[in-house]
Amino acid sequence: MAEPTESEVLELHEVLPALAAEYGTPTPFANGHPLKFPDFELMYRGRSTVPSNASFGNWVFRLRDAHGDREVAIASGGALSEPGAAWLVGDQQFTMDWVLAGKRGPRQVVVRRVAVADS
Repeated sequence: MAEPTESEVLELHEVLPALAAEYGTPTPFANGHPLKFPDFELMYRGRSTVPSNASFGNWVFRLRDAHGDREVAIASGGALSEPGAAWLVGDQQFTMDWVLAGKRGPRQVVVRRVAVADS
């Protein structure tokens, strides 16, 4: 039997529905599985590393809203003291930060609606 080609292999988000997520609630995530928030959808896409040090880099997410797709990322420098991601969707500002879940616990993020931007 022949191996399937890359175009024949489905990604996780093509098979499973998006996980409903709420603002302010720690939410586990997995590569390729979308998190559906009321104003947008986030999907973890993988980790980008700094060539000089593989333990530093960013955890990259695709953000999809009514205006299209873009990337948001959180620094992963070993300590979770790095600032999280921030972005606007329309006139709403959002942030995303890590949640500690123990050494072997699931990776989790918490997304918050911060404020309405001035018009």
